[in-house]
Amino acid sequence: MTSAHSPEPDAPAPEPATLTAAQVVAHARFSEPGLDKSSAMMLLYFTAGWLEAWHDRPVVEAHFEAWQHGPTDPAAHAAFADTYPKRLRLPDDQMLELGVEAVVHWGLGGKPGQRGTVHSSGLINAAKATRAYAEAATTGKPAFASGPEIPAGLIRDTFRELAEAVAAGDADGPAQPGEEERAEAARQAEAKRLRAQLAERFDTGANLLET
Repeated sequence: MTSAHSPEPDAPAPEPATLTAAQVVAHARFSEPGLDKSSAMMLLYFTAGWLEAWHDRPVVEAHFEAWQHGPTDPAAHAAFADTYPKRLRLPDDQMLELGVEAVVHWGLGGKPGQRGTVHSSGLINAAKATRAYAEAATTGKPAFASGPEIPAGLIRDTFRELAEAVAAGDADGPAQPGEEERAEAARQAEAKRLRAQLAERFDTGANLLET
C-alpha cells in the first residue's frame, strides 16, 4: 500500500513593488522645480534600476520602452502633466525614502544648493549608455514616442552589474544609504519636530497669559 503523495507547497509569490512610478516622478519634480519630462523619465528609470539592485527585488512599478530620447515608461510619460511635485514621505520605510532621494540627487548632480543647471541631455546619454537600453534598442527602432520593450530582467541584470562596478570603483553611481544616513535623517526630523513644537508654544503663548 502506498501513501498519498503530499502536494508540493506553492512557491512564495514575489514581493510586490512598493512605489508607483507617479510617486517617483512627483518626488523628482519636487527635487528640481521646472524639471522637464525627459529628465523625469530618466530619473524614474535610474531609480527603478538602482533600487532593485540594492533591495534585490522590484521596488518601483514601472515598465520601460527604448524610445529615441531614452528609456521611458509610456504611462508615466502620458501622466507627466498631471503628476504634480510632491516630496516622497515613507515613515514606515525611511531607508527606501532615502534610497529614492539618493538616486534622484545623484541623477540631478547633487543636493539642492550644491548642483548646477540640470541638462536633460546628460541624463539621457547616461541612460542610453546602460546595457539594458542599448540591447533593447537593437531589437526594434526607437522612435520619438515609442520603441521596443526593455525586459525587466535585462534592467535587473544591468543595474546589478553597475552596482558591482560602482562598489569596485570602476563606475559612477549613487551611494546606497546606510545607517549613518538613517541616523542623520532621524536627527533632522527630530530637530524639525522640536522647532515646530516651539513655534506652536510661541503662537499659543498670548492665550496662556490671558487665562
